[in-house]
Amino acid sequence: MFTHLVSFFASAFLTKDLIHPVILVPGDGGSQIEARINRSESLHFWCYDHTDWYDLWLNIEQMIPPAISCWEENIRLRYNPVTRTTDNTVGVETRIPGFGHTHSVEFLDKSGRSVGYYFADIVKQLTNDASYVRGKSIRGAPYDFRKAGNEHDEYFRKIKGLVEETYKINRNVPVILVGHSMGAIMTLQFLQGQSQEWKDKYIRSLISLAGVWGGTVDAVKVFAVGDNLKSRFLSEKSLLWQRSCPSLAWLMPSKDFWSDGEILVETEHRNYTRVDLKHFYNSVSEEYGPSMNLMVKDTEKLLPGLPSPNVEVHCIHSSMVDTIEKLVYSPGTFPSSEPNYVYGDGDGTVNMRSLMACLSWREKQSQPVYHKKFEKLDHLGMLRDRELINYLTKLITNMNSELREKIGEEQGNNVEMEVDGDVNIEVY
Repeated sequence: MFTHLVSFFASAFLTKDLIHPVILVPGDGGSQIEARINRSESLHFWCYDHTDWYDLWLNIEQMIPPAISCWEENIRLRYNPVTRTTDNTVGVETRIPGFGHTHSVEFLDKSGRSVGYYFADIVKQLTNDASYVRGKSIRGAPYDFRKAGNEHDEYFRKIKGLVEETYKINRNVPVILVGHSMGAIMTLQFLQGQSQEWKDKYIRSLISLAGVWGGTVDAVKVFAVGDNLKSRFLSEKSLLWQRSCPSLAWLMPSKDFWSDGEILVETEHRNYTRVDLKHFYNSVSEEYGPSMNLMVKDTEKLLPGLPSPNVEVHCIHSSMVDTIEKLVYSPGTFPSSEPNYVYGDGDGTVNMRSLMACLSWREKQSQPVYHKKFEKLDHLGMLRDRELINYLTKLITNMNSELREKIGEEQGNNVEMEVDGDVNIEVY
């Protein structure tokens, strides 16, 4: 009787604080970028030629005229058609701060202003209400979001090391990966490179928030007219730097979810389907059209057919927000003017067919694929929505409760009582 009682209390004591650690994988625009300038001359006389490290993304002050011309010169990439890779502008060096920590994915603008809010509210609730600790049991995995998965071999090696380290420092408890937007497909590509044995050991679940599984028509719009981040202070026409980014190419509508004949762009003299977009890019931008075509070819083979991750999946997204399905240019306006838009269902950025593409895995893998659809939350705003954050917190805490129950049952049957009264328990 005494032995059973000691076993029960020892097991309860050693499992009460067990939690699945969480790693946050941000999406396009979801990581800070720091830059250092050292060049002989700039395109504009008012731009600095030499600087120490400073905040390049997100830095609202530099995104307002006239500073924005300097900022755009510094953040854009150069595509090499021979190596099929990208580099910074000559004289610009960049780095991604905060790997393994959360600060750089909580706030993109270090000032903490609302325009730069990202994972902050989610991290706050998990640390306040679910016993998570920044830098230990909840960690961030930022990366250079300008580039697509084909240029991130080093990042994938780093995140594998981060998963294994996080597993170890949290008493060998498997990790929950939380990916937002492009972070979901970055995580999927990472998992494609790992063995099933590795995934079974180190990964508890993949939680996707607004995963861009099959691309989005919004990427076509961004190439055409830019993106002002929904800020009234910024001009879309001045923010065309994403035309230089392979990540934008990766987010173009996928052939797996858009038919060859579906019209995406209407103009006075010609319509463009997905397979015609190469002509659209060239018509819109003689400078960036050719490189965008090559980058699309580079990225379209990364996740062909949307392969399953072969881990438990929780696919969470929103709906009932107007989302661009087609660009329509009035007569005489293409390509110099902003088009009109035809809208469909989605989260304001990603089309519904892409958000729900994860459900195809129910027929491709043995691990469960769960689905939760919210309403009227936009793509980024969902990360600050109280209902969604409460749902995510409950989902994670339920996983933690299951962990404790499972370990408690196993250890309750395997507590070794030493002669001196010590209790030895190992958690797997």
